[in-house]
Amino acid sequence: MRNRSLVWTTLVLGVLLLSVAQSAAAASRTVKEVAGSILLTESDGSSKQLTATGQDSMPSVSLDGKKIVFVRSLDGQSRDDVWLIDLNKPVDRQISNITPPELIAQHLIAVILDPQFSPDAATVYFYTEPGNFGLIVSVDLESRGAKVLAHGVVPIKERAFDVIQAGEYAGDLIIYKDSEKLTAGRLFLYWLVNPQGANIAIVADKEDDLRLFREQLGGASTK
Repeated sequence: MRNRSLVWTTLVLGVLLLSVAQSAAAASRTVKEVAGSILLTESDGSSKQLTATGQDSMPSVSLDGKKIVFVRSLDGQSRDDVWLIDLNKPVDRQISNITPPELIAQHLIAVILDPQFSPDAATVYFYTEPGNFGLIVSVDLESRGAKVLAHGVVPIKERAFDVIQAGEYAGDLIIYKDSEKLTAGRLFLYWLVNPQGANIAIVADKEDDLRLFREQLGGASTK
């Protein structure tokens, strides 16, 4: 009986260790754009081209390394699309367009910047600018339901906004947007916003202060 128990425990431990190793390998995947196509690099340094349209850019990989989101430009149109690659699915079903059709119908989708995943890879967020100022949109990947989380947004330098991936504020967003009448006149501030779009706090009013806040989060906390 003890031998059977030992064998069973060994098998379980082996499966767990394999799962951990596979998760670590997946999490170390990176993506980049090369000549308008998306290139995936594995932890061992091997690379694979995932798209070949010449119109794709701004790829981002989920924290677990199993999903990729990117922007696809549309010929002759003033808007972009957001596409998802789900590496968990069969090859012929991996790539899908997740641009919310209801927001396209409302003319709320224009040029798209910096799509990003939530830490659990269940939601994609992106910036779009249909008017004088931008919007932050979320798309639930299971239901494909979309929501405008923030209006009056201005892109942050280097990246339009941040999704915090780890730590105390994991899942929250940093968005540079209108002060929402907290002061007279129009003033833009760096807000911490939850995944439902509710304001949590003002984290900075200057770039230097934003940099300090990001440093406090840690270099790997925003993505």
